[in-house]
Amino acid sequence: MELVRYNSCRVAVGSGAGSADFEDTDADVSIGGGELLFCYWDDRGVVFFAGVEREPGRFELVARSRPRRATLRRRGPRRFEGSWEEGGDSGTLRVELPEDADVPPQGSA
Repeated sequence: MELVRYNSCRVAVGSGAGSADFEDTDADVSIGGGELLFCYWDDRGVVFFAGVEREPGRFELVARSRPRRATLRRRGPRRFEGSWEEGGDSGTLRVELPEDADVPPQGSA
């Protein structure tokens, strides 16, 4: 399956307390063929995550731009939620596709 790209996505990154410490509403997300890629900007520059679906709806990702890992679970057709870790730091991570996005059915990621 070919990757489908979505623009104007929302990425919220939280600290261990669970609050959204950073949010980007102009992120790019590509999904398909068991892969998930997304890119957003924070105060340190671009963050680019890439990963694969290890089990239905569960993605393990690695940031190519810094030593960060993440795990995301699909929570409906337009939302992914999970956590990230980098060194001794960790927190929450949420990725949302736009409301008007034509998304593939779950299980065909």
